[in-house]
Amino acid sequence: MRAGYRKLQRAVGESAQPLRRLIRTLTGDELLALCVFTQLSFFMYDPNEKTIARNTACAQRSLGESPLYELAVKAQEA
Repeated sequence: MRAGYRKLQRAVGESAQPLRRLIRTLTGDELLALCVFTQLSFFMYDPNEKTIARNTACAQRSLGESPLYELAVKAQEA
């Protein structure tokens, strides 16, 4: 997940990026990372503009706070 987060940070950069364009560049694991980190508010989705941006005001969070991450871990263990 750490590598996915780093790639997402580089891909999004400092300004909002079109979500559709970003999704086309991601692997399945990176797309899962985007969903988890958006759920944890590390990235913000703007439905009006259809863009994704980094949330610089996000408090420190744990992956365990993401139900999606917990579900992915359980599926991988099965």
